[in-house]
Order: sequence, then structure tokens, then C-alpha cells
Amino acid sequence: MNKIFDNIGVVEHYIFKYKDNFIFMDVHTLDVYILDEFENKIIKVLNKSYEDDELNKLIATFGEKAVSEKTDELLNNGVLKLNKEKKGVDPDKCLDDLATLKIINSMVILISEDCNLACKYCYVKNGQYQGKSDLMDLDVGKKSIDFIIERSEKQKNLFVYFFGGEPLINFKVLKDIVIYALKEGEKNDKHFHFSLTTNGTLFNDEIIDFVEKHTITVVMSIDGDKNAHNFNRPLSGGGDSYTQVVNNLEKLDQRKINCSARVTVSSLTINQIAENFEHLISLGFKKIHFGNALAPKGKMFINKEDQIKEIIKQYSLISKKINENILSGQSFILGSIPLPLERIDTKRTISYPCEAGRKYIAVDVKGDLYLCHRLVGEQTFILGNVIDGTFNSHWAKIIQNEMSVDDRKICRTCWARHICGGGCFAINYDFNKDISLTPSVYCQLKKHSIKLALTTFVYAP
Repeated sequence: MNKIFDNIGVVEHYIFKYKDNFIFMDVHTLDVYILDEFENKIIKVLNKSYEDDELNKLIATFGEKAVSEKTDELLNNGVLKLNKEKKGVDPDKCLDDLATLKIINSMVILISEDCNLACKYCYVKNGQYQGKSDLMDLDVGKKSIDFIIERSEKQKNLFVYFFGGEPLINFKVLKDIVIYALKEGEKNDKHFHFSLTTNGTLFNDEIIDFVEKHTITVVMSIDGDKNAHNFNRPLSGGGDSYTQVVNNLEKLDQRKINCSARVTVSSLTINQIAENFEHLISLGFKKIHFGNALAPKGKMFINKEDQIKEIIKQYSLISKKINENILSGQSFILGSIPLPLERIDTKRTISYPCEAGRKYIAVDVKGDLYLCHRLVGEQTFILGNVIDGTFNSHWAKIIQNEMSVDDRKICRTCWARHICGGGCFAINYDFNKDISLTPSVYCQLKKHSIKLALTTFVYAP
């Protein structure tokens, strides 16, 4: 056998043809390369375990010297590797993580179980958790702040996300929690960062003044143009919520308050994704996140193959338009692209979908602690209570020890695993009653969106 490829292999990768070249991504580092036909043939030969016939055909076509030089080039670039090189998780890092499982520095405070909208896809039964419409009282809010300060240990930066229902229904308590957190943070050498996820209808001058003064980041739930938004997100008594949202958005923009868009795609708005993306750009959003309303049952939810195909088509239209804009010299804002481009750009690999249970938890209006805000009300995932100070890290240990994408049977050979992280725990549980088992519809959409992001990445200046 020819010695050109002795002791040489290909890094674990994903490769696909795009126009006249091939886009190659290292699964472990997220490094991206553009390869030509010659380089792709070398990759294909190595993937066939150095079969002599394939290598001889390559040499006959390009010449032994050219194959050898190109192989050395690919080795130096990181596309190829010496077979003795191994990539994987650093066991010392795992030990460090296990030693800090009880540290919490991020908390979702579900300050309201009530809402003034009647969103058709709402996963909490039209804004009411378990049929209730409670509001958090200040004592529970203060205990939540005490809890995160105590559990943060040496962490200086603490993150509080106000969520609901609609949090601004309970603005008085939200305001007092922020003031209390800042006071206690100063006493304990902690710096609080606040975020507010809202339907955008209840802003007034007092609220906007407070949000601006305390640099609270706003995440606005808006599903597109007036028709799409009002179809998905009508007022609780029926009627137009879109106009209120857009009017308030203009007020926030005038104050230069950081505001991003959170778009939920329902089964009945899937054919408007690209159109609604353009509309949100026209409204001035600099950061846009699309979330698909995935659930195993329900008219508004996405779970069928034809629905997945339509979403893929719509994402492809968005990607094509973005790529055309880049080629024509137009600038773009990374966060405005509803594809996982930012993770590829920063090369920030992950082994879990989020930090739920590990650094991040949710607290409901009564003070019960849960693995995440999407699993509030599921008794399986209750972790303790801020009033009595109890906290159990058993789910954190299970996630850390058993649910890395490199440990999961289905995920560990997937090329997308270190961008995906294994799928949203709550969506996994909804489909399969197992937070580690990702539904195929999620996998299809994630892989396609990553592929589209890679095409944009190679165009970006």
C-alpha cells in the first residue's frame, strides 16, 4: 500500500457540496474549510480506510507528488490528523464540573401565571399554569434573590430572567425584586443582569423609565406581520395585540433599549416564515430568534413531515436572501439571522442544550424550583423551594453524568451534536417523556438550519 496516507486520518466532520466547492466542518472544533474537488477526493479515499484501488486511482489522476503535497497541506490546516491524535472531553474538566453542580448563577423567575393574551400555541394552557392565574408575591421574589446569591458562591455575575404568563401584569413586584436584588448584590459583591420576556402590550411610561434606568434587556414575543401575529397571539378577549406591540416597540427604540424578537412558528404560519423575517427586519430588530412550536399533538403544533419540509423550504429562502445580500456587499448583523450562525462564528461548542439544572433553574410563583421554565408544573423535575431553602442537585448529576451528547446513543455519532447539544429538554420530554431523547422532527430542522448557516458563514466577510 502506498505510504502517503500512513498514520493519517480525517477529523470527524460534516461535508457537503455547495456550488462548485465543498464545505467541510470539523465536528469537534467547528472550524470550517472550503475544499475543492481534489481535496474532497482525498477525504473520500481516507473515509474508505485507505483502500489501495481508490488511492491508486487518485494518484493516477493527479500524480503522486500532488497527492502527497495536498495531503501535507490538509494535515497542516487541521482537516486531516495523525491517527494517534485523539479529541474528546477532558476528564479533569468533568471532575471540576461535578464539583460545582450546586452553583447557581442564572434564574428564571416566573413572576406571573396570568396573561392578557390568548396565544393559540401557549404551552401553559393560554397563559395559566395548571389552570391557575397566580401572581408571585414580593416575599417569594426576595427569597429567590437570596437563594441565587447564596448558591452562586464565588460567581460575581448573576442573571435573572423575568418570565410568565405576562410578567408586566405583576410589574410592582418585578420592580421591587430588581431594587432588592441590586441592594443585596451590592452588599454581597454580586452584579445582577436582568432580562424581561414580554408580549409587549403593557408598557407605559413608568415601566419604560424603569427598564431604561436599570438596563433591563427586553425579549419581545412577536410572530411577524399583523396578520400572522394576531392570528397566533390575539388579546385574551380577542382582537388586535400587534398594534400595541409595535407602538411600544417604537417607544423602546427611541430610548435605545436593547430589544430582541422572539418568534414562535405555529403549524398555521409555517408558510410565512421568510416573509415574517423580512417584516421583523423592517421593524428594526437587530436580534431575531425563531422557535418552532413543536409538540406531539394539537392543531397549532408542528409534528408532521410535510410541516418540517415547509419550514426547511422557508429557512432556505431566508438563507438564500442573506447570502445574496452579502455577495452584493450589504452588511448584516449576526444576531438578526435566525440560524445557528453565531455558534459557528464563535466556535463555541456545547455538550448539552442549555445549563438547566446546572447553573440555571426556574422558580414559580410559590417558590418551587424546577429544572427549567418549560418544565414548571412537572413534579418529576421539582428541585426544591426558595422559601424553605431546599435544593436537590440530583437532576444536575444525571444530566452531567449521562446526558452529554457524547454519551447519548442517538446523539454521539451525529455531526451536529456540538452545535445542537441534544435538543431542548422540555421538547424531548413532551414528545418522548424522556429529556434525553430528541424527537426526529427537531433533529431534521436543526441539521438543516446548521447546513444553511454554514453556507452563510463561508460568504461572510
